[in-house]
Amino acid sequence: MSSTAAPKDTSITTVTEISALEDSVQKIRLDTEKLVKFIDTEDDLIRLVETIENVPTHPPSLYVDLEGVNLSQHGSISILQVFVYPRDETYLVDVYTLKKKAFTVPSSKTGETLLSILESSDIPKVFFDVRNDSDALFSHFGVKLTGVIDLQLMELATRS
Repeated sequence: MSSTAAPKDTSITTVTEISALEDSVQKIRLDTEKLVKFIDTEDDLIRLVETIENVPTHPPSLYVDLEGVNLSQHGSISILQVFVYPRDETYLVDVYTLKKKAFTVPSSKTGETLLSILESSDIPKVFFDVRNDSDALFSHFGVKLTGVIDLQLMELATRS
């Protein structure tokens, strides 16, 4: 004689379980908003520059990458990503929308711009394979990157 157990119902059925799930989703939503900030207005850009203009330089605080279509002098830049290590926050600068303003809007406190930060040899910026990013920044916006630490080059130099 064999006995078959009825399949266990694993669906959420109680109000308490539904409420707990909604709380978890809201927490994830809030955590994500805290960690990634989309910059598409001049006011947002001013806040970003004020956030990063005085970050520690050792170890490096700024990790940068660009996204675009055919990222080079022949393509375009859409997004400039900046991870700020001490704050554990990522900023996505909408270069497509802001255009040259993405680099020239000054901080209300010091007058610093994203351009002056990217061109500062005193502020280290970490990239991975900076070649196309640098080419696109210079060709489209006249940005002359300095203070760059290229992780790809460092990795290549340490290969045996």
